[in-house]
Amino acid sequence: MKRVLVFALLVIGCLLVGCGEQEKFYLNDEFYELENKGITEVDIEEVNSRINNKDNFLLYIFLDGCTTCDELRKILDDYLEDTNLEILSLPYDSMEKGSTLKKTVKYSPSVVIFKNGKIVDFLDTSSDDDTECFRNLEAFKAWLESYIELK
Repeated sequence: MKRVLVFALLVIGCLLVGCGEQEKFYLNDEFYELENKGITEVDIEEVNSRINNKDNFLLYIFLDGCTTCDELRKILDDYLEDTNLEILSLPYDSMEKGSTLKKTVKYSPSVVIFKNGKIVDFLDTSSDDDTECFRNLEAFKAWLESYIELK
């Protein structure tokens, strides 16, 4: 009887909360403007400013000379051909030691999704779950668009 009650509570909870699906959101309006389309390299001060302003944005973290970074950059470029989005980029070695960003993103490359200045999710090169997003445009698109609304 206890098992049935626990199962029923889990089902009800899942229905009320949405079974763990995240609510999609829009980036700040400026990231949808056609003249900003593409990947824009910024410095850590710009990233920190956006975090402090509680912005919604995407951040591509890369390392020069990194083959996997080049492969992900190609996927990003292909993705951006069909969308009017701007993605900010930051060299991996620009991240500040001890920062939440550096503690979260331990390896490059990565794409980090920020909502209200907080990290919602990121691609992790050491995670088997994220591997396909580094190799396949459709996998990357599905991952990103499970969080981000397009205009």
